[in-house]
Amino acid sequence: MSGAFLLALALLSAPCAAKGLRFMVTIDAGPAERRDAPVAVRLGVREHFSADEARQLHPFVTATLEPAGEPSARRAIQAEFVLGADGAPAAIEAFWVEARLAAGYRVSYVLTLAGASAGSGTGFHYDEGTGYRDLLYAGRPVWRHVTAYDPARHEETSKVFHALFGTKEDRRDFITKGPGGFYSHHRGLFIGWRDVEAGGKHYDFWHCPDVALRHRNYLPARELAGPVVAREAAVNEWTDQSGAAVVRETREVTTWRAREGEWVLDFVFALEAAAGPVGLGGDAQHAGFQFRAAQEVADRKDAAYLRPASARGTGDDLWEDCSWAACCFDARGRSYTVLHIDHPSNPRPMTYSTRDYGRFGSFFTASITPGTPLELRYRVRVRDDNASPAWCQGAYDDYVAPVRMAAERLP
Repeated sequence: MSGAFLLALALLSAPCAAKGLRFMVTIDAGPAERRDAPVAVRLGVREHFSADEARQLHPFVTATLEPAGEPSARRAIQAEFVLGADGAPAAIEAFWVEARLAAGYRVSYVLTLAGASAGSGTGFHYDEGTGYRDLLYAGRPVWRHVTAYDPARHEETSKVFHALFGTKEDRRDFITKGPGGFYSHHRGLFIGWRDVEAGGKHYDFWHCPDVALRHRNYLPARELAGPVVAREAAVNEWTDQSGAAVVRETREVTTWRAREGEWVLDFVFALEAAAGPVGLGGDAQHAGFQFRAAQEVADRKDAAYLRPASARGTGDDLWEDCSWAACCFDARGRSYTVLHIDHPSNPRPMTYSTRDYGRFGSFFTASITPGTPLELRYRVRVRDDNASPAWCQGAYDDYVAPVRMAAERLP
């Protein structure tokens, strides 16, 4: 038999993914009500479809979701390939947002995956600048990742951070503070510890008087951008006075458009000891993963906070038994709420600090052992109005106990 005939026979006998792969996906809300809840389902090669089918769909895949028995309600969602260490497709992830699911409610969808000639080109996209990268949605800026470092401008450029834009209009006004102003080292969404010990030396990666958090590179293979979600992955180094790395940080930020006027940002930090054991110390006012509102909030000192009913004040704006905190403030003439959730898998005990000038976040002490990265997870929800404690608690419940899912291949 000729090689061409054998190839044709193989193609005819292989499962045909070109017509689309169909799955019944069932979502169980569990005990919590879900509102504007990010949802992701992962379908694995061999578990849900064959490697041949994956190769037929790769590199671009489209996805549609329809409530079971309601084809007229079909809608497009986002789907992305997940690659294995060998670069071959290992899975497909599908993303969407559930507007509302009552507690105890179950819903079933038909999920259809099909190949595409290119990505959607709609929704989220990145805009590269000099010393920064912006994430935009439909042309509107969402956040700016500030990466510039210049030793001649050390104080101004000593920190990597994410600055947030306002959500209500297509304009480039930040609702977070950058360098300068009241406490210049507080900038947007930022991480650092004042008392870091490594190799018998102490470093201040909070104020960064003579050390720096420096951006090294992005990880394109882990990034995505589409109509529902965008993910950025970057490597930063916490460097000493000579520029040598003390801590190597991989920062992944997944951004969801929950609804008009609301973003969800999921942060995952992997902190690695670069040369030897590292201790992260300090206090709740000068360490951890923090948010700082625009300078005008500090000028007025009128930031208000929401906390869970369990929160217990211990003085000096510190709160224990506090699993989340939300800052309500006005910036650029508009009202905003920023909810900060510290995932329970992070080290404990943990304390929240909430200042009236708009700086707040969570703190703990921890050690980093070489070869064993410390993984930290946080969710930040930003909305363009004043939220309620009930909404905040619901958002917390949704993050720490996401919906339960099951997927079954359909003929």
